[in-house]
Amino acid sequence: MKTLIVTNYYLPGIKGGGPVNSIKNIVENVNGDFDILTKSKDVGEKQNYNNIDVNEWNLSEKNRIYYLDKLALIRVHRILRTGKYDLVYLNSLFATLSIYIYFLTIFSKTKVIVAPRGELNQNALSIKKNRKKIFKFLLKYYFNFNEVLFHATSKAEEVDIKDNFNVNVKIISNLPSKRFEKVNVSFKEEKCIKIICVARISKMKNIHYAIRRLNAIKSGQVIFDIYGTFEDEEYKKYCENISLNSNIKVNFKGNTPKYILNEKYKDYNLFFLPTLGENFGHSIIEAIQNHIPVLISNNTPWINLQSKKVGFNYSLSNEEDFEKCLLKLTNMNDLEYKDSFSGFESFIENELNTEENIKKYYELLVSGQ
Repeated sequence: MKTLIVTNYYLPGIKGGGPVNSIKNIVENVNGDFDILTKSKDVGEKQNYNNIDVNEWNLSEKNRIYYLDKLALIRVHRILRTGKYDLVYLNSLFATLSIYIYFLTIFSKTKVIVAPRGELNQNALSIKKNRKKIFKFLLKYYFNFNEVLFHATSKAEEVDIKDNFNVNVKIISNLPSKRFEKVNVSFKEEKCIKIICVARISKMKNIHYAIRRLNAIKSGQVIFDIYGTFEDEEYKKYCENISLNSNIKVNFKGNTPKYILNEKYKDYNLFFLPTLGENFGHSIIEAIQNHIPVLISNNTPWINLQSKKVGFNYSLSNEEDFEKCLLKLTNMNDLEYKDSFSGFESFIENELNTEENIKKYYELLVSGQ
């Protein structure tokens, strides 16, 4: 099949978060010749990416990428018409480019697959809920005209989709990023903890909740470094102004390219993300790939982490669970720490099912099965 992947943001952008990684990992691992349609600017930026040709096809290894400078409907229509695609894969339900595709394929025979990327999670729908409610209403009429397949990355996301739309759903987990061959683990100093978070600074990621839980640690040294872009100026100020004990230091590190982040993991003892919802959580898995234990909410596909010796997952309603965990981890020495978290390679082998999922993506996007 001839497949067009449509995503609002893509490489070389670094602000698009998990959805960008989802497409990057498909393109890198699945043996298919994909065309990719995306914007020419990163999230919130006014300048185009450097070293790209705008409004024309760019060759990237075996794939082609079209960077749109302006979201002109006529240009997107021309790309669809000249490309004669058998399949269009939308990397978002609500993104602007996805809306264009809905409009342009109302009476088309082109097969459309939609990957909501967690957008139908109840917590995600509660943000800008009136706008999304109206759009969902309109989409139901579109789905009556077109046979659309939804791609869910977990059983929980399948439930979210079917709660909102009467459509067919295919479940294939996201593919993890390729690993570096060597993993370096940080020394864990007693009564000291160095924590990393890689996420957009947004209400959905629940960054303020994480910062507040740190105040349970009254002694010892705590460093919490947060790598990610601010989406909301008001929320940014709120997070920055949270009062903290004098032994706690929170640093907002901003946007950081992935190749630099991969070198940073060895400096930390814990990954902390009490998210409101993840359909996969690329940064969570990348921490585990780097042998960093994770402390997360139970709003992700990853559960029973303590028994698997890779971390902890708790309900957000139980603040005390998070705080007791942070206290315990801070007080651990290196021997206790390494003994507690020894399941990383087993988790990667048994939980991610990478090779099986690569085959499923090939069947979905290349062979048309």
